[in-house]
Amino acid sequence: MAHTRRSGGVTAWAVLFIMFGLLNAAGSALMLVCAPPFFQAMEQSIQQRLADLEREQAPIQDPEVAADAEASHARLRQSLASAANSLRRTRDILLSPRMVAMTQFTLLLNIVMLIAGIGLLRLAPWARLLAVGQAVFALILLMIVLGAHHPPDLTLQVASDMAREPAAQERLRQQIQLGESLGKAWSLFTGVAWNGLILWFFNRASVKAQFQHTEPVSQPS
Repeated sequence: MAHTRRSGGVTAWAVLFIMFGLLNAAGSALMLVCAPPFFQAMEQSIQQRLADLEREQAPIQDPEVAADAEASHARLRQSLASAANSLRRTRDILLSPRMVAMTQFTLLLNIVMLIAGIGLLRLAPWARLLAVGQAVFALILLMIVLGAHHPPDLTLQVASDMAREPAAQERLRQQIQLGESLGKAWSLFTGVAWNGLILWFFNRASVKAQFQHTEPVSQPS
């Protein structure tokens, strides 16, 4: 019985699966492991800086110099407080139970992608099914993530932290909303294109035929 030959297309997809599966799984794992201590360290750093500001305020005899120093310290305290608020809001979003669950599911999908890539190199029949199933679940996760809504006043709060004047806050709010819309559109396009190509390629008859074998796989010459 002739050995099944692996096409260049299957080989290319296998390499992509292994590469992206490994990199994305590492990124998701780092997010789950490193994000909580990172936010904690940043919050402690800001609180320490605020405490240092209080200790650095030495009495100044000259009234004008004292007023300038107090105004400078007040602006710095306000900036640090705004940074702390923005950091807490970002932490609350990224470390919310829903986002943590999505990151865990993403990690699982990327591990599946990595395993599927290894199996595709061997033309294992289960690997094609794993690749197709992973693409379907990735599309479902994409729809869930893009459909998730932040608190309605979150954008306004972020803009308030980053700008003082109402006009500047409104411009910044519009820019943030535009960036979010463009980001969602790009994520939708790339996610549907990538996973759609996977579903199309691995459901082609010529590709399916490569996985219907019982003999060891041979490399094309």
